[in-house]
Amino acid sequence: MIVASFLVLQCEESDTTSPTISIINPLDRSFLKDSIAIEVLAEDDVGVISVEIFLDDTLVGVIESAPWSFAWMPTGIVYDQEHRLYGKAYDEAGNVGISDTLVVTFLPPHQPHASLTPQTLEFGEFVDEIQITITNVGFDTLQWSFAEVQPWLEVYPISGITVSQIDTVVVVVNRDGLEPGDYSGEIQFNSEGNDQVVPVSMTVAVVPVLWASEDSLEFPVNITSRTFSLKNSGYGNLEWSITSNQDWLQVSPNA
Repeated sequence: MIVASFLVLQCEESDTTSPTISIINPLDRSFLKDSIAIEVLAEDDVGVISVEIFLDDTLVGVIESAPWSFAWMPTGIVYDQEHRLYGKAYDEAGNVGISDTLVVTFLPPHQPHASLTPQTLEFGEFVDEIQITITNVGFDTLQWSFAEVQPWLEVYPISGITVSQIDTVVVVVNRDGLEPGDYSGEIQFNSEGNDQVVPVSMTVAVVPVLWASEDSLEFPVNITSRTFSLKNSGYGNLEWSITSNQDWLQVSPNA
């Protein structure tokens, strides 16, 4: 009798799924002061074993257990300059997940810093007025002012002081007398914390303008008719009509 023996092996599937990771604090385009509470959301189908935080490709922190957060006191940072912040998450199989890259700016200690919203003004054809909010995201007192670069721009108030409140300025464009077309310019924002340039764009549409040869009509004795001319002194097609509020007064043609 021949007896056959068989060895049965159960192979486990290898883990090839990378963790997912996102930085939930700070937010993208944040202005940062002093210490920073970095908070990360990291998940994996098996389990995350560690998270690394990088600033400009330099490792600045390692988190080895949930919750994935730590307080970081930056040193040797270049102030008033954009930096790239991102994280990496690792699982037991060595898979790596990489977060989106955030842009952050570190503020010099004990100095004001202005944040403007929006940073670009687009008026298009029909918008005449846009508001800009000014926030002091730094320290102490922020003194600021605007310089109008284009004659068709107006800003009010033109200057102010911001501590912790949010101030609002109004930017107005004046299209009167301008030729049809696209216009671009800028507003210079000056402060002791930081200077900024706000780009501005505007369009003057092709619009008709009615011109009449007479401002008023008089009918002396024995004069029963008067003639006046109409002209389109603007651009495009002008549709017009004339109506009379008196039965004894008639106009021809009236449209």
